[in-house]
Amino acid sequence: MTSPSFTPDAVLPLLKQTQFRWYIAGQANWFASWGVRHVIFPWLVVVVLHETPDRVGLAQMAVLLPNLFLLLVGGAVADRSDLRRLLIVAQSAALLPPLGLAALMMMGHLSYPIMVSYGLLLGLTIAFVSPARDTLMSRLAGNEIQRAVTIATGLQFGCQIIGVVLAGYAASVGAPLLLLVQAGFIAAALLATWQLAPVPSRRDVLATSSHWFEILDGLRVMRSIPLVASIVELMVAVGFTFMGWFLVILPVTIRDTYGGGATEIAVANMCFISGTVAAPLLMLRI
Repeated sequence: MTSPSFTPDAVLPLLKQTQFRWYIAGQANWFASWGVRHVIFPWLVVVVLHETPDRVGLAQMAVLLPNLFLLLVGGAVADRSDLRRLLIVAQSAALLPPLGLAALMMMGHLSYPIMVSYGLLLGLTIAFVSPARDTLMSRLAGNEIQRAVTIATGLQFGCQIIGVVLAGYAASVGAPLLLLVQAGFIAAALLATWQLAPVPSRRDVLATSSHWFEILDGLRVMRSIPLVASIVELMVAVGFTFMGWFLVILPVTIRDTYGGGATEIAVANMCFISGTVAAPLLMLRI
């Protein structure tokens, strides 16, 4: 029995399309798991291991480093792959870091190198999940892409709050249990992705070229369009002026100045996300 082909129904409203509803179900669970990670990872490194700020920065860098080098590769792979299959493989791989860390902690093994390795492995999966997920949204939404982006953005931050709230109880229920919850959200996202019909590559409409040629061509196009180049420059500025404070200084300050732990890190994250979720909800309303 063959799998159903990818045939999005452009006649139905976006939220009534079965494929899009499975997509946002996967999106919701993926970002709920990310909300758990936003609290558990800094709490383990900053509070449990009591690392210095420079080592906290290196640990946080381990999560982001694969994206820096592989995100464009992940985008090129997404252009050439069945998006459903690619997401299934990448999300299956994303189950391994939290499950592995939970097992190590239950055996009494927790160290800085283990946390760095956990961050690198998780970041590696994100480098392939993110472009596949975003490309899939553009294929599913069609002409309603702006509405789809608004819905997905609001859902992203809203579900992160759920994960953040749950992770705030790490000190009382234990990190291994919360890591299993994180893995459970990823598994739910994987099951939702499994319900999608195959989304074949559009390779037939792309010029025959290597991954690297497509990446370089994309960079040239980005530089040639002032609006796109300006957005990229803004994102670079955010990385230099904001992310360091949010990922390193904030949790260290909570620990050293206020004697806080997982609950306080969760509250700080929840306040930040709550502020950003209001804008897409207002845009959706308008």
